[in-house]
Amino acid sequence: MSDGTRGKTAATEQPSPFPLPQGYEEVICSLCEGDYHFGVAALVNSVVRRGFCGLFWIGIRGALPLWTADLRRRQDGLFEVGDALLGFESLKTDRHLGQYKSTFLSIIVDRRIASKYLWYFDPDVTLRCSWSFIQQWVTHGVSLCEDSNFGVMPPRHPLRCAWVNLARAAGWGEPLILPDRYYNSGFGHGHCQPRICRSVDGRRPTGTKQRGNSRPVSKRQP
Repeated sequence: MSDGTRGKTAATEQPSPFPLPQGYEEVICSLCEGDYHFGVAALVNSVVRRGFCGLFWIGIRGALPLWTADLRRRQDGLFEVGDALLGFESLKTDRHLGQYKSTFLSIIVDRRIASKYLWYFDPDVTLRCSWSFIQQWVTHGVSLCEDSNFGVMPPRHPLRCAWVNLARAAGWGEPLILPDRYYNSGFGHGHCQPRICRSVDGRRPTGTKQRGNSRPVSKRQP
């Protein structure tokens, strides 16, 4: 797929409607628009090479990437990438994609596309460890990525206090924990339980203790 992406732009064909995939134990999702589809290609390549055999489910604003024409497409609309599968969903939202992540995760859970484990990767992330490491990691709790530029954030940091006040005003009550680190939204994992992903779309999230480590993934600098 890497060779198929060089020098190509997005195709004009929109993602075709197919029945939604159901019940995949391991699902990786991402969101993209414009030329970020090149990052999706790099992400998919890196994860497949590390041993991933599940489903990639990509929310895309616009047309299918032209490089998908080089992939074998099954009758259910999914593309084959090594031992993994790749599917696209056309996004109808006008929201900034950075603010749409938790909604997209919730949709995947509610539609039962993922049945056990669900990861979100930004399309500028590549995997540097074996997939078996990620599989082991998820058994210890929710996976997060510490921000490389703004990793330390004490519990009483002014920004964190402002976020807590916003949560209180929205009726979310008091936080369960106040960590001393800052985790960005470029990578995360959760078990597929109702409402585990719903954090910024106006619905009250469940309380889940979070553990994070930035080492397994690498975000490319612009």
